[in-house]
Amino acid sequence: PRAPPPPPGPPPSRSEGCDSDLLDPRAEAARLCTVRRLGADFAVACGGWLSRKSAYAHYEAWLWAARADASSSGASPVPVLPQQPAAAADELLLGRLAAAGAPAAEATTIVASMRHALERAAAADAAATSTPPSTIPILSPALA
Repeated sequence: PRAPPPPPGPPPSRSEGCDSDLLDPRAEAARLCTVRRLGADFAVACGGWLSRKSAYAHYEAWLWAARADASSSGASPVPVLPQQPAAAADELLLGRLAAAGAPAAEATTIVASMRHALERAAAADAAATSTPPSTIPILSPALA
């Protein structure tokens, strides 16, 4: 007769192969706030040309395009807010603004401002994830 199979080992840890800041709830909360703020900035900057109703769909497409270089390089995990946004994001937004009738100069200004906003957001995210967890508030002081 065959021996019974060995008992299963403990399940793999959720943190195996992950950076610790990816699992830190405070860092994730800070990242979510940063992404939401960037989305609101996008809606304001592009809202005159891209419909407010679909502004977040345009925002998501733009943010995915900004991550294209990191994604194609095989980086794992691909950062939500890339330090070096891909040029594809600029091209995508410029094309969508032009298709909506934005003058070239205004579209170029909007694209440049959103690239700068994304770079600032990525820097803020990097600073938040490098801050020791004990110094990152979970709630705003008004809610605590």
